Amino acid sequence: MFKADIVGEAEIEAAWGRVVAEIRVGAVRGAGLGAKEGAEEARRKHVFRNRTGELEKSISHITIGWVNGTTYVAKIVAGKKYASWVEDGTRPHLIVGNPWLVFEWKGVLVRFRYVNHPGTKPHPFMGIAYQKAERVVIREHELAVARAARILDKL
Repeated sequence: MFKADIVGEAEIEAAWGRVVAEIRVGAVRGAGLGAKEGAEEARRKHVFRNRTGELEKSISHITIGWVNGTTYVAKIVAGKKYASWVEDGTRPHLIVGNPWLVFEWKGVLVRFRYVNHPGTKPHPFMGIAYQKAERVVIREHELAVARAARILDKL
């Protein structure tokens, strides 16, 4: 007959609780910092022509929090309704005035009932944000795992 006793079970259990807490802290920090730094990166490195500054100012991050026991959520958002048109571009399309479209064209004020817009090229900026956020999340998770390993090394 063989017998095995677990010595220090309470200490192991306590250490494991600290390990889990450390990983959770890393998830929170990674998501929050990732979204924050991703939004900053998009504002800083976008390639669209910044005419009014409104789109750039609308790029921000939002922390949602824990959505279940294992998932912490933060988001990067562009709050202007035309953000997706800048990100993805647009196909040629008809623009109809209500009743008129009035704008300056070649130095002259003109009025049209409608115009055929040629469309726009995409100027992706949210991908820049996502890539930066991903790097930050990975970095923060790796740091959390290293801290957790140090806790286990002390056993």
